[in-house]
Amino acid sequence: MIDFINALAKSLKGEHTPESLRRAKICAECPLKEKRFYADFVNAEIKDVEGFVCSLCACPIATKVFATEPKNICTEWSK
Repeated sequence: MIDFINALAKSLKGEHTPESLRRAKICAECPLKEKRFYADFVNAEIKDVEGFVCSLCACPIATKVFATEPKNICTEWSK
């Protein structure tokens, strides 16, 4: 959970690293991504937003690309 919170904070601040940008490119082309509604923070409120999520874990891709814990690392990123 801490990994997700840290990743969300980086996503909201736009703190991209070369690794998060590399992961985002992989996810952009991934057939496992799905466009759907999910809860997210918008202007300090939780709202339903439409965006891409990973169909394997249901994590929003905009947040997932910042993951650091091994359990949150997508196998597609190591190919």
